[in-house]
Amino acid sequence: VRNLQVYFTYTHKKLIMKKLYIFLLLCATVPAFCQQTFPGNGKSGFGAAVGAGSLKISNDATTYSFTFTKGAGDFNDALVIYIDSKAGGFSSTVGFQDNNDGLRTATSGYSSATNKSILTFPAGFLPDYAVAFDQGFAAIFELVNGGPVSFNYIGSGNLTPTGNMTPVFSFSVLKSQIGITSDPSFKLLGTYNATSAFRSNEFVGDAGPAANPEFTDYTATTFNTYTGGVLPLQFSNFSLKKSAGNAVQLSWNTAQEFNVSHFDIMRSSNGRNYTSIATVAAKNTLVANTYTTTD
Repeated sequence: VRNLQVYFTYTHKKLIMKKLYIFLLLCATVPAFCQQTFPGNGKSGFGAAVGAGSLKISNDATTYSFTFTKGAGDFNDALVIYIDSKAGGFSSTVGFQDNNDGLRTATSGYSSATNKSILTFPAGFLPDYAVAFDQGFAAIFELVNGGPVSFNYIGSGNLTPTGNMTPVFSFSVLKSQIGITSDPSFKLLGTYNATSAFRSNEFVGDAGPAANPEFTDYTATTFNTYTGGVLPLQFSNFSLKKSAGNAVQLSWNTAQEFNVSHFDIMRSSNGRNYTSIATVAAKNTLVANTYTTTD
């Protein structure tokens, strides 16, 4: 359990100037590694292995651990996870022509001059790396200048277990292998392709088109962010307002929450000694939330 302490000072003018110190204590239950799960987009162009599946990511001091749980269909193609972890990167796969093996072909979206599907990445997402895996192997690539050899092979993700009927696949990536030195957060977008570059409508991080793009181009509009921190919570607003009598209404907003247990609101007249006035359960969603309580 970790605590985030957030202090707000409220000055209330009645007959005299008076300071009310509000202590908002955020309590979060955090697993051994900061863990986030990203669902597929619900599409089923290739049988829903990715569209109805999920990707879980956790991290420790040196390593990201990935767990992919497949959906209803057989996992017999390649899931490519593009990663934006540093400045620079590529706005699309237009220059990639690396088809030296199936995972490279799936990552390029290029099999030949006629069998290709260009993926344009969403605004704010410029990937530098990709992790591509099928039922037999996970490869870590650095994306470099286009052409027949568009990727630098960084290493194996040590996929376990292997086999088409396996419901859960695990692999790992060293932070140094994707250019991470401090802040563990990164952006990601997953796309499910055949190793012939034939593209499905199953994504992780984007709604995807209604039907498989096949060998036509597609532009994604959204992506996911792995926060990687201990308490992935974002405050967007905190306010206080006098209500009936001597009561004060406290309101606060969060932009997103993950693994948050509850908020403890405490009051002090001197900024040193605090008394609890309310406990409010967290809603734990990745969308905006509003909370209120009255003192």
